[in-house]
Amino acid sequence: MAARRAGIVGTVRNMPDGTVEAIAEGPAELMAEFRKQLRFGPSHAEVTAVDEIEIPVSGRYKAFDVEY
Repeated sequence: MAARRAGIVGTVRNMPDGTVEAIAEGPAELMAEFRKQLRFGPSHAEVTAVDEIEIPVSGRYKAFDVEY
């Protein structure tokens, strides 16, 4: 998973409308690399757009988890 490889913590989940929501935290240089990787997605996905909203760092995440 790109986030774990990049050293990012947070969560990701599939939304009912078919989009994917990710909440990610990490140092600026790691987040920059993660943003690049988001534009490609996993091999079985088709990324058509990436919308980004900056939110305050919560510090609540210890790993990067997939929510089901």
